[in-house]
Amino acid sequence: MSAKSVLGVNGPLFLTCVLAWTLTTLSEKHRFTVPLLLVAHAVMGMATAGVTLASNNIGLKLAPRGEATAYLAVATLVNSLAAGVAPIVGGLLADFYAARELSLTIRWVSPMRDLAINMLDFGRWDFFFFFAFLIGLYSIHRLGKVREVGEVEEEVVIRAFLAAVSGRLRNMSTAAGLRQLIQFPLALVKGARG
Repeated sequence: MSAKSVLGVNGPLFLTCVLAWTLTTLSEKHRFTVPLLLVAHAVMGMATAGVTLASNNIGLKLAPRGEATAYLAVATLVNSLAAGVAPIVGGLLADFYAARELSLTIRWVSPMRDLAINMLDFGRWDFFFFFAFLIGLYSIHRLGKVREVGEVEEEVVIRAFLAAVSGRLRNMSTAAGLRQLIQFPLALVKGARG
């Protein structure tokens, strides 16, 4: 599988999780806040693994022959500098957005009742999540223009992922799979005693 294909699947998944963070605090905490955060973080962890692996593989492919160490060192340095500057810029922008809010409410008034549905309520960090989502969408758009040797369709990546996950789950559902699941921690305990 190509790194571009892996990014094509995990990038949108990652961005969906970033956008989901804006939904956790629509106007106040709601009963879906904690479950939404748990699902978003679990899915984001899986997507981050794919994005990181694919990004590193692209870096290795782009490195000039015989100079991969220096190339990767410079790439890591640039990433580290960006990771150091980003919180400072983010803090400055957080001060700017602290006193700002964007909301959209749909209101229905009738003789029987007055119904207001809060459709959008951005404040403070929600702006960051939304802007990160937009920048990510642009990145995925630009990824579509990259050509890579060994490129495969995203459907192939998804099928391979589902096959690997379902195979492991199927093994855990059998008696042999349960025995392996139990034997692993027992082997650790036995090894610690001996």
